[in-house]
Amino acid sequence: MIKVWFQRDQNIPMKANIDPDSDIDDLKQNIFDTINTGRYQTTYNGQPLKPSTKVPQNTTDDMPIIFTKIPKSKQRTWRRLTCGLIKLDPPKSRMLLRI
Repeated sequence: MIKVWFQRDQNIPMKANIDPDSDIDDLKQNIFDTINTGRYQTTYNGQPLKPSTKVPQNTTDDMPIIFTKIPKSKQRTWRRLTCGLIKLDPPKSRMLLRI
């Protein structure tokens, strides 16, 4: 096991113990619950890190791996669509649908 320093958003840097051959996705799963791993982008020393990138082992509290929450507008999310029945009045009426 190795110790790596990380910082979530702008909180105080913290340490995590992980396997030496872990990748960024493994570290995210160690820090966040599995549902939230896609909600954070990862950088180290100013460079973005992909989920498959090996975790840097030379981190310090002055230079941690940084997790920044991705704004909701940039997250890949699925939206639930709800379908319902619309009751129309007699044929004279017009229906206006706004989305």
